This record gives sequence, C-alpha cells and structure tokens, in this order.
Amino acid sequence: MYRRVYPNIRAYILQNSGTEPEAKDVFQEALLAAWMKVQENKFEGNVQDFEGFIFVIAKNKWLDCIKSKHKRSTSTLNNSSIIADSSLYEEIDTRKLLQTIKN
Repeated sequence: MYRRVYPNIRAYILQNSGTEPEAKDVFQEALLAAWMKVQENKFEGNVQDFEGFIFVIAKNKWLDCIKSKHKRSTSTLNNSSIIADSSLYEEIDTRKLLQTIKN
C-alpha cells in the first residue's frame, strides 16, 4: 500500500509548498486516521477505495497544515509590527525627554 499511495501524497504535498519530511508525516497521520475509521466501522469499501480514502485524508491534513503555517506567519508579522511600532514610540519619548532636559 505504501508503494501505491505514498508517491501520490508526496507529489501533492511537494507541489503545494511542502517538504519530504512533511509528506512523510502527513502520510503517517493519514494512514493512522484511516485505520482508526476502519476500526470504528466507519469505512466500507475495497482496497482501491481505502487508498483513495487515505489520499483524501492526507490532502485535508496538508491543507490544515498550510492554514496553520499561514496563521503562524501572520501572527509573527503582526507581532513584529507591534515591536517595531513600540520601538518607534520609545524613540519619540526619548526625544521628548531629551528636549525637556535641555530646556
């Protein structure tokens, strides 16, 4: 199954800004999630259906990873802006303080 399913998942993730280690992680997570669905009797089908099922789970997990990365980078950007803004205020306050001392 690995030889049939993983190459497609790997290709999808690499084509969508992913890395080889991320593809391996997503594949493992998808396989585990699919297996749990089988154990819970929430999957009925044949081997080909199961392979497609794993791919869909992997695709959705990768999309979740991309969204998570985007949120983290946006958060980092916003925090950097706040830091930059606060240092600007500190500079302005320092100028006012120096002017006050000189006068």
